[in-house]
Amino acid sequence: MQQTTYKTEILTITNVDQIKEIYESFRLKATKDYRYEIEPLDFYSFKESIADGRLNGIALFDGTQPSGILIFVVEPHKAIELNIIHVPDRKDINKKRLALAGALIEHLKPMSDWKVISYPLLGFQETFTRDIALLKFQLTGQAMVRFDFSDSVAYKVLQKSDVGQLPEGYTIESWDDKYFDAAVEVINLGFKTSKDVNFDPRFLTTEGCKDVIGKITGNIFGHFMPEETRVILKDGNVEGVCFVNMVTPAKANIPLISVRKNIRNKGLGKFILKSAIIGIIKALSEQKIAVSEVNAAVETDNYPALKMYRRVGFREDFTYPHAYYKNPNYKD
Repeated sequence: MQQTTYKTEILTITNVDQIKEIYESFRLKATKDYRYEIEPLDFYSFKESIADGRLNGIALFDGTQPSGILIFVVEPHKAIELNIIHVPDRKDINKKRLALAGALIEHLKPMSDWKVISYPLLGFQETFTRDIALLKFQLTGQAMVRFDFSDSVAYKVLQKSDVGQLPEGYTIESWDDKYFDAAVEVINLGFKTSKDVNFDPRFLTTEGCKDVIGKITGNIFGHFMPEETRVILKDGNVEGVCFVNMVTPAKANIPLISVRKNIRNKGLGKFILKSAIIGIIKALSEQKIAVSEVNAAVETDNYPALKMYRRVGFREDFTYPHAYYKNPNYKD
Protein backbone atom coordinates (compact mmCIF):
# COMPACT_ATOMS: atom_id res chain seq x y z
CA MET A 1 0.00 0.00 0.00
CA GLN A 2 1.38 3.39 -0.99
CA GLN A 3 1.98 5.71 1.95
CA THR A 4 0.27 9.10 1.76
CA THR A 5 2.61 12.05 1.37
CA TYR A 6 1.25 15.35 2.58
CA LYS A 7 2.21 18.73 1.19
CA THR A 8 2.27 21.92 3.24
CA GLU A 9 2.19 25.57 2.20
CA ILE A 10 2.59 28.79 4.16
CA LEU A 11 -0.69 30.68 4.00
CA THR A 12 -0.62 33.86 1.92
CA ILE A 13 -3.24 36.11 0.40
CA THR A 14 -2.93 34.09 -2.82
CA ASN A 15 -3.78 30.67 -1.37
CA VAL A 16 -5.82 31.41 1.76
CA ASP A 17 -9.16 31.06 -0.06
CA GLN A 18 -8.36 27.39 -0.62
CA ILE A 19 -8.74 26.64 3.10
CA LYS A 20 -11.95 28.64 3.66
CA GLU A 21 -14.07 25.52 4.21
CA ILE A 22 -11.56 24.11 6.72
CA TYR A 23 -11.35 27.44 8.55
CA GLU A 24 -15.14 27.62 8.80
CA SER A 25 -15.10 24.06 10.18
CA PHE A 26 -12.62 25.22 12.83
CA ARG A 27 -14.81 28.21 13.75
CA LEU A 28 -17.79 25.91 14.31
CA LYS A 29 -15.79 23.73 16.70
CA ALA A 30 -13.66 26.40 18.42
CA THR A 31 -15.69 27.01 21.58
CA LYS A 32 -16.99 23.48 22.07
CA ASP A 33 -14.17 21.19 20.91
CA TYR A 34 -11.17 23.46 21.50
CA ARG A 35 -12.34 25.40 24.60
CA TYR A 36 -11.97 28.81 22.98
CA GLU A 37 -13.52 31.40 25.28
CA ILE A 38 -14.35 33.75 22.41
CA GLU A 39 -15.26 32.96 18.83
CA PRO A 40 -12.45 33.18 16.27
CA LEU A 41 -12.40 35.84 13.57
CA ASP A 42 -14.80 35.48 10.66
CA PHE A 43 -13.07 34.31 7.50
CA TYR A 44 -12.89 37.76 5.91
CA SER A 45 -11.11 39.17 8.99
CA PHE A 46 -8.88 36.09 9.17
CA LYS A 47 -7.93 36.60 5.52
CA GLU A 48 -7.06 40.26 6.24
CA SER A 49 -4.94 39.18 9.22
CA ILE A 50 -3.00 36.73 7.04
CA ALA A 51 -2.46 39.47 4.46
CA ASP A 52 -1.07 42.00 6.94
CA GLY A 53 0.94 39.51 9.01
CA ARG A 54 -1.01 39.72 12.26
CA LEU A 55 -1.71 36.00 11.88
CA ASN A 56 0.31 33.32 10.14
CA GLY A 57 -0.72 29.90 8.97
CA ILE A 58 0.21 26.67 7.26
CA ALA A 59 -2.14 24.69 5.04
CA LEU A 60 -1.95 20.91 4.65
CA PHE A 61 -2.83 19.27 1.34
CA ASP A 62 -3.56 15.64 0.60
CA GLY A 63 -2.80 15.75 -3.09
CA THR A 64 -4.66 18.87 -4.23
CA GLN A 65 -7.28 18.63 -1.49
CA PRO A 66 -6.87 20.91 1.57
CA SER A 67 -7.03 18.74 4.70
CA GLY A 68 -5.84 20.83 7.66
CA ILE A 69 -4.58 24.16 8.96
CA LEU A 70 -2.18 25.41 11.58
CA ILE A 71 -2.49 29.01 12.80
CA PHE A 72 0.29 30.80 14.68
CA VAL A 73 1.36 34.26 15.82
CA VAL A 74 4.91 35.60 15.99
CA GLU A 75 5.01 37.58 19.22
CA PRO A 76 7.39 40.51 19.84
CA HIS A 77 8.73 38.73 22.94
CA LYS A 78 10.35 36.05 20.75
CA ALA A 79 7.69 33.40 21.32
CA ILE A 80 5.70 31.66 18.61
CA GLU A 81 2.11 31.23 19.80
CA LEU A 82 0.69 28.14 18.11
CA ASN A 83 -3.05 28.78 18.36
CA ILE A 84 -4.59 25.76 16.67
CA ILE A 85 -3.96 22.69 14.56
CA HIS A 86 -7.28 21.76 13.01
CA VAL A 87 -7.87 18.68 10.86
CA PRO A 88 -11.58 18.11 10.08
CA ASP A 89 -11.27 14.47 8.95
CA ARG A 90 -10.09 12.34 11.83
CA LYS A 91 -8.70 9.60 9.61
CA ASP A 92 -4.91 9.62 10.09
CA ILE A 93 -5.40 12.78 12.12
CA ASN A 94 -2.17 12.55 14.11
CA LYS A 95 -0.11 11.99 10.96
CA LYS A 96 -1.66 15.15 9.55
CA ARG A 97 -1.10 17.11 12.76
CA LEU A 98 2.50 15.92 12.88
CA ALA A 99 2.98 17.05 9.28
CA LEU A 100 1.67 20.52 10.15
CA ALA A 101 3.66 20.90 13.38
CA GLY A 102 6.78 19.59 11.66
CA ALA A 103 6.26 22.08 8.84
CA LEU A 104 6.14 24.91 11.38
CA ILE A 105 9.47 23.83 12.89
CA GLU A 106 11.04 23.60 9.44
CA HIS A 107 9.67 27.03 8.53
CA LEU A 108 11.22 28.54 11.66
CA LYS A 109 14.59 26.75 11.45
CA PRO A 110 16.37 29.41 9.35
CA MET A 111 15.32 32.07 11.87
CA SER A 112 17.38 32.46 15.04
CA ASP A 113 15.46 35.27 16.74
CA TRP A 114 12.74 33.21 18.44
CA LYS A 115 12.98 31.37 21.75
CA VAL A 116 10.06 28.99 21.98
CA ILE A 117 6.92 27.64 20.34
CA SER A 118 4.07 27.72 22.84
CA TYR A 119 1.09 25.41 22.25
CA PRO A 120 -1.72 24.91 24.80
CA LEU A 121 -3.34 21.58 23.97
CA LEU A 122 -6.88 22.59 24.90
CA GLY A 123 -9.95 20.44 24.39
CA PHE A 124 -9.71 17.86 21.62
CA GLN A 125 -6.10 18.91 20.94
CA GLU A 126 -5.14 16.99 24.07
CA THR A 127 -5.35 13.81 21.96
CA PHE A 128 -2.17 15.03 20.22
CA THR A 129 -0.14 14.97 23.46
CA ARG A 130 1.73 11.71 22.91
CA ASP A 131 2.54 12.31 19.25
CA ILE A 132 3.71 15.90 19.57
CA ALA A 133 6.45 14.66 21.89
CA LEU A 134 7.92 12.90 18.83
CA LEU A 135 8.84 16.38 17.56
CA LYS A 136 10.71 17.08 20.83
CA PHE A 137 8.00 19.26 22.30
CA GLN A 138 8.09 19.23 26.10
CA LEU A 139 5.00 19.33 28.30
CA THR A 140 3.85 21.00 31.49
CA GLY A 141 0.46 20.57 33.13
CA GLN A 142 -2.04 23.38 33.59
CA ALA A 143 -5.28 23.39 35.59
CA MET A 144 -8.17 25.75 34.94
CA VAL A 145 -9.84 26.64 38.25
CA ARG A 146 -13.22 28.31 38.41
CA PHE A 147 -15.41 30.18 40.89
CA ASP A 148 -19.02 29.68 39.79
CA PHE A 149 -21.27 32.55 40.88
CA SER A 150 -24.34 30.31 40.59
CA ASP A 151 -22.85 27.73 42.99
CA SER A 152 -24.05 28.19 46.57
CA VAL A 153 -21.26 25.93 47.84
CA ALA A 154 -18.63 28.26 46.34
CA TYR A 155 -20.19 31.19 48.22
CA LYS A 156 -20.22 29.23 51.48
CA VAL A 157 -16.54 28.32 51.11
CA LEU A 158 -15.75 31.97 50.36
CA GLN A 159 -17.67 33.18 53.40
CA LYS A 160 -16.04 30.64 55.69
CA SER A 161 -12.53 31.12 54.38
CA ASP A 162 -10.41 32.55 57.16
CA VAL A 163 -7.93 35.10 55.89
CA GLY A 164 -7.41 36.76 59.27
CA GLN A 165 -6.59 40.41 59.70
CA LEU A 166 -4.10 42.41 57.71
CA PRO A 167 -0.86 42.86 59.66
CA GLU A 168 -0.12 46.33 60.92
CA GLY A 169 1.03 48.69 58.19
CA TYR A 170 -0.68 46.77 55.36
CA THR A 171 -3.62 48.03 53.29
CA ILE A 172 -5.59 46.76 50.30
CA GLU A 173 -6.33 49.14 47.43
CA SER A 174 -7.89 48.94 43.98
CA TRP A 175 -5.67 49.40 40.95
CA ASP A 176 -4.14 52.74 40.09
CA ASP A 177 -1.70 53.26 37.22
CA LYS A 178 0.82 54.67 39.69
CA TYR A 179 1.38 51.08 40.88
CA PHE A 180 2.42 49.88 37.41
CA ASP A 181 6.23 49.80 37.79
CA ALA A 182 6.12 48.24 41.26
CA ALA A 183 3.61 45.62 40.04
CA VAL A 184 5.99 44.76 37.18
CA GLU A 185 8.73 44.08 39.75
CA VAL A 186 6.42 41.92 41.90
CA ILE A 187 5.29 39.83 38.90
CA ASN A 188 8.83 39.46 37.57
CA LEU A 189 10.15 38.28 40.95
CA GLY A 190 7.21 35.94 41.43
CA PHE A 191 7.15 34.34 37.99
CA LYS A 192 10.73 34.24 36.73
CA THR A 193 11.34 30.91 38.50
CA SER A 194 7.94 29.43 37.57
CA LYS A 195 7.28 26.86 34.85
CA ASP A 196 5.39 29.54 32.94
CA VAL A 197 8.72 30.83 31.62
CA ASN A 198 9.08 27.61 29.60
CA PHE A 199 6.32 28.77 27.25
CA ASP A 200 6.23 32.52 28.00
CA PRO A 201 9.77 33.94 28.29
CA ARG A 202 8.44 37.44 29.03
CA PHE A 203 8.33 36.58 32.73
CA LEU A 204 12.12 36.26 32.76
CA THR A 205 12.68 39.99 32.32
CA THR A 206 11.34 43.29 33.58
CA GLU A 207 10.67 44.42 30.01
CA GLY A 208 8.73 41.25 29.31
CA CYS A 209 6.60 41.70 32.43
CA LYS A 210 5.92 45.29 31.39
CA ASP A 211 4.56 43.92 28.13
CA VAL A 212 2.28 41.42 29.92
CA ILE A 213 0.91 43.93 32.42
CA GLY A 214 0.62 46.60 29.76
CA LYS A 215 -1.58 44.28 27.71
CA ILE A 216 -3.70 43.39 30.76
CA THR A 217 -4.26 47.02 31.76
CA GLY A 218 -4.54 48.08 28.10
CA ASN A 219 -7.52 45.77 27.44
CA ILE A 220 -5.62 43.51 25.03
CA PHE A 221 -6.38 40.29 26.96
CA GLY A 222 -9.96 41.34 27.68
CA HIS A 223 -11.66 44.23 29.45
CA PHE A 224 -9.44 45.28 32.37
CA MET A 225 -11.27 45.68 35.70
CA PRO A 226 -9.26 48.21 37.77
CA GLU A 227 -11.85 48.53 40.56
CA GLU A 228 -11.78 44.76 41.18
CA THR A 229 -8.00 44.38 40.76
CA ARG A 230 -6.34 44.39 44.16
CA VAL A 231 -2.98 45.74 45.31
CA ILE A 232 -1.55 45.02 48.76
CA LEU A 233 0.57 47.79 50.21
CA LYS A 234 2.87 48.06 53.21
CA ASP A 235 3.56 51.62 54.25
CA GLY A 236 2.61 52.65 50.71
CA ASN A 237 4.88 50.15 48.93
CA VAL A 238 3.44 47.47 46.63
CA GLU A 239 3.85 44.01 48.16
CA GLY A 240 1.44 42.03 46.01
CA VAL A 241 -1.12 42.29 43.22
CA CYS A 242 -4.12 40.35 41.91
CA PHE A 243 -5.22 41.41 38.43
CA VAL A 244 -8.80 40.93 37.20
CA ASN A 245 -10.16 41.26 33.69
CA MET A 246 -13.26 40.20 31.79
CA VAL A 247 -12.56 37.99 28.78
CA THR A 248 -16.23 37.75 27.72
CA PRO A 249 -19.40 39.32 29.13
CA ALA A 250 -19.95 36.03 31.00
CA LYS A 251 -16.39 35.27 32.17
CA ALA A 252 -13.95 37.12 34.38
CA ASN A 253 -10.35 35.97 34.70
CA ILE A 254 -7.44 36.34 37.08
CA PRO A 255 -4.49 36.51 34.65
CA LEU A 256 -1.82 37.14 37.32
CA ILE A 257 -1.52 37.07 41.09
CA SER A 258 1.69 37.30 43.10
CA VAL A 259 3.11 38.60 46.37
CA ARG A 260 6.68 39.35 47.32
CA LYS A 261 8.76 36.47 48.65
CA ASN A 262 9.12 37.98 52.12
CA ILE A 263 5.35 37.80 52.74
CA ARG A 264 4.62 34.41 51.16
CA ASN A 265 3.08 31.66 53.28
CA LYS A 266 1.40 34.30 55.46
CA GLY A 267 -2.02 34.13 53.81
CA LEU A 268 -1.72 37.49 52.08
CA GLY A 269 -2.08 36.01 48.59
CA LYS A 270 -5.35 34.43 49.71
CA PHE A 271 -6.32 37.75 51.29
CA ILE A 272 -6.06 39.75 48.05
CA LEU A 273 -7.62 36.91 46.03
CA LYS A 274 -10.64 36.85 48.34
CA SER A 275 -10.84 40.64 48.25
CA ALA A 276 -10.84 40.56 44.43
CA ILE A 277 -13.66 37.97 44.36
CA ILE A 278 -15.71 40.05 46.80
CA GLY A 279 -15.11 43.02 44.53
CA ILE A 280 -16.50 41.08 41.54
CA ILE A 281 -19.53 40.01 43.60
CA LYS A 282 -20.12 43.67 44.53
CA ALA A 283 -19.99 44.68 40.87
CA LEU A 284 -22.49 41.89 40.11
CA SER A 285 -24.86 43.05 42.85
CA GLU A 286 -24.69 46.61 41.49
CA GLN A 287 -25.41 45.22 38.00
CA LYS A 288 -22.23 46.75 36.59
CA ILE A 289 -21.29 43.37 35.11
CA ALA A 290 -23.08 40.08 34.39
CA VAL A 291 -20.34 37.45 34.62
CA SER A 292 -21.27 33.93 35.69
CA GLU A 293 -17.77 32.86 36.69
CA VAL A 294 -14.18 33.90 37.30
CA ASN A 295 -11.38 31.55 36.29
CA ALA A 296 -7.60 31.24 36.41
CA ALA A 297 -4.89 28.95 35.04
CA VAL A 298 -2.52 27.30 37.53
CA GLU A 299 0.35 24.84 37.18
CA THR A 300 -0.97 21.39 38.11
CA ASP A 301 1.94 20.81 40.50
CA ASN A 302 1.78 24.25 42.12
CA TYR A 303 0.04 22.86 45.19
CA PRO A 304 0.20 26.07 47.30
CA ALA A 305 -1.56 28.02 44.53
CA LEU A 306 -4.20 25.32 43.98
CA LYS A 307 -4.80 25.17 47.73
CA MET A 308 -5.19 28.96 47.86
CA TYR A 309 -7.83 28.94 45.13
CA ARG A 310 -9.73 26.02 46.67
CA ARG A 311 -9.88 27.75 50.04
CA VAL A 312 -11.82 30.69 48.63
CA GLY A 313 -14.34 28.60 46.66
CA PHE A 314 -12.66 27.75 43.35
CA ARG A 315 -12.82 24.24 41.93
CA GLU A 316 -10.69 22.59 39.26
CA ASP A 317 -12.71 22.72 36.05
CA PHE A 318 -10.30 20.83 33.78
CA THR A 319 -6.61 20.22 33.19
CA TYR A 320 -4.63 20.36 29.97
CA PRO A 321 -1.05 19.88 28.79
CA HIS A 322 0.85 22.94 27.60
CA ALA A 323 3.42 21.93 24.98
CA TYR A 324 6.50 23.98 24.21
CA TYR A 325 9.44 23.62 21.85
CA LYS A 326 12.64 25.49 22.62
CA ASN A 327 14.69 26.81 19.72
CA PRO A 328 17.98 24.87 19.87
CA ASN A 329 19.73 27.64 17.92
CA TYR A 330 18.62 30.60 20.01
CA LYS A 331 21.32 32.59 21.78
CA ASP A 332 20.71 35.59 24.05
